[in-house]
Amino acid sequence: MRKIINGRMFDTETSRLLGTNGSRQLYQTESGFFFFCDLRTGGISVSDYQNARRWAKANLPGSVSEAHFSVPSAQDLVVPLEAEAHKKLRYFCDMNGVEAEELVNQLILAHLKK
Repeated sequence: MRKIINGRMFDTETSRLLGTNGSRQLYQTESGFFFFCDLRTGGISVSDYQNARRWAKANLPGSVSEAHFSVPSAQDLVVPLEAEAHKKLRYFCDMNGVEAEELVNQLILAHLKK
């Protein structure tokens, strides 16, 4: 099943199935977005991380929800970016000879002060 929501493609064929409970399936796209698919209606609805995590903890075996929703280490953190933001990040890094990870770290530390 496939649906475009807010300009993003949510496709059960290309996304990773995280778990099923009854007629509801939880998926994660390659870019890190979560969505549910209702097997009865074929409906697809987008979910944020917190809602997907709560649903997984309540409806899936502990080992499954822990595998997908444990707190990542600093090296494993994945942050989905809008296509335009990703394009600008890559362009800036290429033009300035800086790694994306380094730039993102600098931006966060400079702009998110206590």
